[in-house]
Amino acid sequence: MACKGVISVQTKDACLNSHVIGQAFFSKSLLLDHGRARSVRTVALCTAGDAVLQPIAEGLDVEIVVD
Repeated sequence: MACKGVISVQTKDACLNSHVIGQAFFSKSLLLDHGRARSVRTVALCTAGDAVLQPIAEGLDVEIVVD
């Protein structure tokens, strides 16, 4: 039986980079495929954005939050 929706948050005390995007993307995949989550909202929380990487992350359905 699948669990309800899950929010996966990956955080780094650094600007948006490929490492945090990869962690967010694969955590969603793992939760859907092996964690029996029905839906996964994926958030990457960083201290600064990146104009090149942000559209790529959003294309992978990774929400970017800069704080």
